[in-house]
Amino acid sequence: MRLMAPIVAAALLGAVACKPKAPQAPAWVQGIPEAALTSVSGQAGFILANKDLQSAITKSPLAEQMLDLFLQKAQIKAQSETGRITFHLLDLPEAKDGAKAMEAMSGAFLIHLSGFRNPQALQAAVTESFPAEGFLRVRGEDWPQFVIMDLQQGGKQIHLRVVADSQGNLWLGDLSALARMGSKSLADRPGVVAAAQWLTPDLKLQGAIRPEPILGGLKGQLPAEWVREVPEGVDTILWGAGPQGDGTLWTFEIVLGGEAKAIGQVTPWLQRLGAALDAVRPQNQAPVQILQEGRRGGLKATLDPAQLEGALGKLGLPRLRLTAPAKPGAKA
Repeated sequence: MRLMAPIVAAALLGAVACKPKAPQAPAWVQGIPEAALTSVSGQAGFILANKDLQSAITKSPLAEQMLDLFLQKAQIKAQSETGRITFHLLDLPEAKDGAKAMEAMSGAFLIHLSGFRNPQALQAAVTESFPAEGFLRVRGEDWPQFVIMDLQQGGKQIHLRVVADSQGNLWLGDLSALARMGSKSLADRPGVVAAAQWLTPDLKLQGAIRPEPILGGLKGQLPAEWVREVPEGVDTILWGAGPQGDGTLWTFEIVLGGEAKAIGQVTPWLQRLGAALDAVRPQNQAPVQILQEGRRGGLKATLDPAQLEGALGKLGLPRLRLTAPAKPGAKA
C-alpha cells in the first residue's frame, strides 16, 4: 500500500496546483452535499478555541475525536488558520444510549476543511501523516483517500477516512458518510447561490438549513412557526454571526434562497422576526434590515450575545455559548 503513496500524492498535489474558476458562493457552501440536513461552518481558530461551542456544533464525540486526531497527526495549527471547518449533519439518529448512538452517528456526519491559506502544505501533511488507501469516486472524480483510523463499536465497523477534492479541500468522515456525498452540491440550485452572495463572507460562524427534507419528516423536532410559515420551494436558510470589536455586540444575518414565489411567501415571517429583534435591540444601534429580491430574502441585525442565542434558537439550532476570542496577552 505504501507503494501507492507517491502516486496518490502526485494526483493530490497536482489537483491543487490547477486553480479552479472562482466560485459563485463560498467554498463551504459550494461543498454542501444534497444529503446534508444542516451545516455549521466556522473559522478554524474561532471554533477550536471554544470547546463548548465545538461540542454543541458537532453533536458527536466521535466527530470531535476524529477532528482532534486529524489535526494532531497532521500537525495543523488551526488556531492561526484563516480557513473554515464545516460540520455537515446527514441524519438525526434517534438512538439514545452511548454505543448505539455512536454506531448511528458514524455515518451521519461529514467534516469539511476549506479555504486554508496553504492548501499544498495542508495536503502534503496529509500524505506524510496518514496511510494512502487508493481513491474514492465522488462526483465523477477520483479523490485521493487516506486512513485516519478504524474501530469497532458494538457490531459495527467504523472506517474514518480523509479524502481530498479537486479544489484543494479535505473531507473527513466514515466511509458510509463519504459515500453519500452524491453527484450534486446544494449550491447547484440557483436560489442557494443567490442567497450565499448576500451572506457576509467573513462572519466567524455561518450555517445552512435545508427546510424541505426536515419539514417533510421531522416536524415534531422543529419550532412551530417553521411548520406553519416556511413554504415549499425554499431551498435553504443560510445564517451567519460574528462578533463586533470586543464581542459585546454581534452581527446576525439570515438569508433564504429558493423560488421567487416561496421567498415572497416567507417574507412576513422574516418581518415578524425582525420586529421582535427590533423591540430588544441594543441602544444606538440601527434598526433591523429586511431585504427581498427575486430568489432571495434576508434579515440583518446587531444583537448582544443573549439576544443572538435566542435568535439562533428560533432556527432550531442548539444553544450556543457565544463569546469573542480572547486577544493575545489579554487577562482572563
